[in-house]
Amino acid sequence: PEVILGLPYSVAIDMWSLGCMLVELYTGAPLFAGLKDELDMMQRIVAVMGMPPDGMIYQVEKVRQRMFFERMDGQWWAIKQTSGHDASQLIIPSHDPKSSLKDVIDSACAKADKPKENQEDLDSFVDMVFQMLTYQPENRLRPEKALNHPFISSHRLK
Repeated sequence: PEVILGLPYSVAIDMWSLGCMLVELYTGAPLFAGLKDELDMMQRIVAVMGMPPDGMIYQVEKVRQRMFFERMDGQWWAIKQTSGHDASQLIIPSHDPKSSLKDVIDSACAKADKPKENQEDLDSFVDMVFQMLTYQPENRLRPEKALNHPFISSHRLK
């Protein structure tokens, strides 16, 4: 998200990218496939991961801020809607990103006719990816922690 929002980024962005790639490898479908433009991509991220923290939005340059977000009642931020959307196409930010992520993965697997995995493995996979997709780079799963995450450590060759 840092790149789309025009914010400074570090190597932590690689963990975000890895999380997206792992989901695509697992499901066969891109997690946040922006079809039209950056707004479309940001809407897809927000639909699964919820709104970025206010502090992050405040750091975005005003021009880009207006490109992606709007103030509601002058108090809180909302994702900008694409003009022409009817009520069935409104982008609603997730209020439970981990569950939304799991739903997206389950749905993509069902579309691809992928056999159902062990529920414990799937939950562990979702947990690891969720930690990789944390908005704030400083709170994102770090590589050394990822290597010790139960999803990885339980599948290592002994």
